[in-house]
Amino acid sequence: MKKIPLLLIIFNLLFSYAQSPELGKTKINLKNFSLKTDVNHFYKEQIETYNKYLELYRQGTPTEAQLNALLKNYKSVEGIDSLYISSGNYLLLYEMQGMETKDTLATFEDIKFEQLNMISNNDNEFQSLRAVSFSYKDDKNNFKELKTVLETEYGSPEIIETNESKMYKWCDKDFIRLITLVIETENDIETYYKANYFLINRSESEKLKENFPKISGYWDIDWNLVL
Repeated sequence: MKKIPLLLIIFNLLFSYAQSPELGKTKINLKNFSLKTDVNHFYKEQIETYNKYLELYRQGTPTEAQLNALLKNYKSVEGIDSLYISSGNYLLLYEMQGMETKDTLATFEDIKFEQLNMISNNDNEFQSLRAVSFSYKDDKNNFKELKTVLETEYGSPEIIETNESKMYKWCDKDFIRLITLVIETENDIETYYKANYFLINRSESEKLKENFPKISGYWDIDWNLVL
């Protein structure tokens, strides 16, 4: 009888670990995203892989087989930065995207996101994320579809108008959700569409509102308008 509690503990630990997603192994389901997501664990293996990649080159030119084995599930590291807030208080910024244009890192139903950035605090608690869906010459269909699925799931959004665009906002007890569209032109013709999906820890939103502006141009949002 004494073995049962121990077995239950082991099972719970294994189950908990299995539920912790990892970049390159797991596509984040943004519809079911949890505030308890371990941000460092999600990126940890990618950071370790990047460091091993650098070490291989320090040791000499690696073989193709070595690189293929190492980079099988690797995603491009854009940057991992820290933002100093005060003594013993900082934010960690993880910015990564797929190595291929259509390399999916996250989904919301049928919407695919090729870039996934996250922020945690120094206690490794989730603060915010930005998922980006890229499209080319599709008349904003990726953004339209994202807006539709969010309206279906969360109802009518609050519309925040700026000089250049509109932002759409939904709130519940855990999250502030926000979507924006960035349009890039080629030869003065609308060509590239980036649908941005922001997920923000609502309980931390006042702190984030204060600290985000300290990062110049961070995520291209006027946080005073949305938080």
